Amino acid sequence: MTKKEHLLISAKKLFSSQGYDKTSIREIARDAQVNSSMISYYYGGKEGLLVGLFDYYFPEYEEDTKGYTTSLETLEATLRSVIKLREIDTELVDLLHSELLLRSPRLELIKPSIQRTWKRIYEQLKACQEAGIINVLSIDTAYLYLLAGISFPYHNETFHINSDMLTLDETFVDQLIQMLMKGLK
Repeated sequence: MTKKEHLLISAKKLFSSQGYDKTSIREIARDAQVNSSMISYYYGGKEGLLVGLFDYYFPEYEEDTKGYTTSLETLEATLRSVIKLREIDTELVDLLHSELLLRSPRLELIKPSIQRTWKRIYEQLKACQEAGIINVLSIDTAYLYLLAGISFPYHNETFHINSDMLTLDETFVDQLIQMLMKGLK
């Protein structure tokens, strides 16, 4: 593993556990076991490191949707992958959601990395509408409906009355996808 990758791993871990503002460049470098000047060298500073982190770790889901024959299957596969990201990379998701909840000015920096996925979902919705698979009055409203639905699992512990009962297992993901798709049809 390269020094650059060590820095990304350490930054993700520390930003998600302590918050971006409370994490120093020195702490990241110490955790990554590299000289702190490497952050400036590779990423231009702390903000560049944050951007690099999302560019490197935020999935594009292109591979997850290969092999599907209909636009609806492709949309379902993308939604499933976004929901499952919570399990796959909790640190990245926690960091993203803390930045969202804080309405951080850094969101503008990481937007390009995450908007690739949201744009893909929007385009898949349009393809479903054009193919007559879904019947919605507004693609924009349907898009917001899907974003709310797939974001919910990330806030499970906050909103669910009994958070021990709800897990992101296959059954839950299947049921959520079913409900979202029924809402579009």
